[in-house]
Amino acid sequence: MMKNSYLYSQPPLKLRDWVNQNLYMLNFSGLSENPAAIDILRDNLHRVDWYSLSGNPAAIDILRENLHRVDWYYLSQN
Repeated sequence: MMKNSYLYSQPPLKLRDWVNQNLYMLNFSGLSENPAAIDILRDNLHRVDWYSLSGNPAAIDILRENLHRVDWYYLSQN
């Protein structure tokens, strides 16, 4: 069984609608760990906390596109 199989067995999580309108208020370090925030993170790569994103199991595609920014130690714990 996959370590994070709970992510795939649950219905997809959705961020609140107001989040996109208040990006300046968000903590991107915490958001970078949130599997439901991938679309926002992809649109705001300049604000991503790459250490936190490296531990986000839903961020594999973003990490593949930005290998030079990956925190390999944290990714290996993912």
